[in-house]
Amino acid sequence: MKNKKIKTQSSEQLRQNIKTIKAIVAMLIGTSILVLLTVLYLFIFKKDTSALPLLIVTIGSAIIVIINLKQAKIMQAELNSRKNR
Repeated sequence: MKNKKIKTQSSEQLRQNIKTIKAIVAMLIGTSILVLLTVLYLFIFKKDTSALPLLIVTIGSAIIVIINLKQAKIMQAELNSRKNR
C-alpha cells in the first residue's frame, strides 16, 4: 500500500487493516512451521528428498510475512503520528 493511500485512510480503517495483517501473518507463520517440520521429518527420518522443494514455499512465506509486518509497522506509525497531533 502506498504512503498516500495510508494517509487518506481513517484511523479505524488503519486499525482494522493492522488486525487483518496480524491474523494473516499468524496463519502464514503457523502454516510455514508445519510445512518446515514435515519437510524436516521426511528428510531426516524417512530419507525422502522429494519434499525438499517445499522449502521454497517456506522461504516465500517468510518473505510475505516480512513485507506484511513492514506494512503494519508503517500503518502503526501513521496511527501514532495522528495520536500525537
